[in-house]
Amino acid sequence: MANKIVALLIIWSYGLMTLPPLNGLLALEATARLKSVSLAARELGISQPAISQRLRALERHFGRKLIERTPTGFRMDAEVEAFAARLRTAVQDLGDASTAFRAHSQQAANRLTIALLATFAQRWLIPRLADFQQRHPELDVRLMTTSTPSDLERGDVDVSIRCGTGAWMGFTSELLLANRIFPVASPRYLAALPLRAPQDLARATCIRVDAAPRDADWPRWLGAAAVPDLVPKSWQDYANSTHAMEAATAGLGIAMAHAPFAADSLAAGRLVKPFATECDDTDGDYYVVHRSADVPRRVRQFRDWLLGQRDDASSRVNEF
Repeated sequence: MANKIVALLIIWSYGLMTLPPLNGLLALEATARLKSVSLAARELGISQPAISQRLRALERHFGRKLIERTPTGFRMDAEVEAFAARLRTAVQDLGDASTAFRAHSQQAANRLTIALLATFAQRWLIPRLADFQQRHPELDVRLMTTSTPSDLERGDVDVSIRCGTGAWMGFTSELLLANRIFPVASPRYLAALPLRAPQDLARATCIRVDAAPRDADWPRWLGAAAVPDLVPKSWQDYANSTHAMEAATAGLGIAMAHAPFAADSLAAGRLVKPFATECDDTDGDYYVVHRSADVPRRVRQFRDWLLGQRDDASSRVNEF
């Protein structure tokens, strides 16, 4: 029945047929179901004369009597009763469709979709996300992790955390975290192999990511440390930064860390930063990015929370 209603509305919108007055249809359905003009008026929130006026308009449309007034009330013939019964089904279908649409709209308004790199999700956002959920339990948070920055023009993405310069035309971006790179190792590894200067890395096992753009991290840092030609004792290669950081935490060697991802491990003592030298990352800094116009409340809430986390995280990084 709902499909039939949609089809009728489409036909009507193209002017191929004229629907009866919808107010009149509702008045007829309520009157037939309740067997009372006064009860129908009360249900629809209008006066009894208004019900009568709508029924007369419907009769003019069909060119026939729908209700016969009697001394005790009114009477409908079998054909009108059958028509009213079909109207009742249609009204119920419209009510169900409206309820479902309202529920879906409310669900969409409470769904927050965040696009970000998998490493950022694992090493920085997820460990902090419980705090946001406690502050905003009404929001359904969905993380869309990708190997490349997701396009905000996708309709299902509300906010993105991206690396870059902060300049994305048509979008608003705010600096979240400065991205600096430097070597890290576990306390156990450094106890067995003390490192006092970058030259000492020639005796160490260095952990690297063998995929672009992270494969440029070690050469970039070695150049900043004035030992561009240094060759370590051995290399261990991993597919991504998360695996490389886990290997360093396990004491397998020295990995190149990104400041946002190392702050928690440095603060907890799981990793140690043996040298003071740092350098910029080729990808740029991390920004929170969202559409510039019509910013939903859920996006503003997440953005404000993120920037609060930024201030805390920056202070922790600066301790090391």
